[in-house]
Amino acid sequence: MGATKILHKKETLVPKLRFKGFENNQVITKSISDLLNDDKKITYGIVQPGEYDPNGVIMIRSQDYSTGWNDVRTMYKVSKAIDKPYQRSRVIKDDIIITVVGGNVESSQWFQNI
Repeated sequence: MGATKILHKKETLVPKLRFKGFENNQVITKSISDLLNDDKKITYGIVQPGEYDPNGVIMIRSQDYSTGWNDVRTMYKVSKAIDKPYQRSRVIKDDIIITVVGGNVESSQWFQNI
């Protein structure tokens, strides 16, 4: 007699519920403009931070949140002079921070508090 091969169906290890509120594949979509407060607009932050200033203002970089929030003590600080023109882009609780690289969204994070 020849050898018998037993083939098993490969299991897919995907949870039935990935995120609260996504039961039964019901996804609610909204445009970004629906998420904005009347007093705050979509904006970008500092593009050219200059040299690190230990007495400066924290500048959140994508590497500070793209895999979970980094310790605030390790975040980059810019001089107050560089920060001043970007006061419109200061993050506050419940802001959504999005990293755009080229024309694609690379990562995002909901800002609670540092």
